[in-house]
Amino acid sequence: DDGRLSAKDVVGNKKALTEFQDRFNQYLNDKGHNLERGESKHKTERKHKQVERYKSETEYHEKEKNKARRLATHAEKQ
Repeated sequence: DDGRLSAKDVVGNKKALTEFQDRFNQYLNDKGHNLERGESKHKTERKHKQVERYKSETEYHEKEKNKARRLATHAEKQ
């Protein structure tokens, strides 16, 4: 009504979203894709990490800088 897109209006709640994601993963795998679906934090009772903490632990930023350097070097050679 107010012009905004609301996930809550589309999927309902977190449980409905999780169920949709499970069905979507199964649908894609039935079509021949080999995708893994992670376990819900509600099932494992694990805590999710903050994005920046995860990125620092996986050296995400360092990998991205290296990728950018490789692309720049490749562009300079052409």
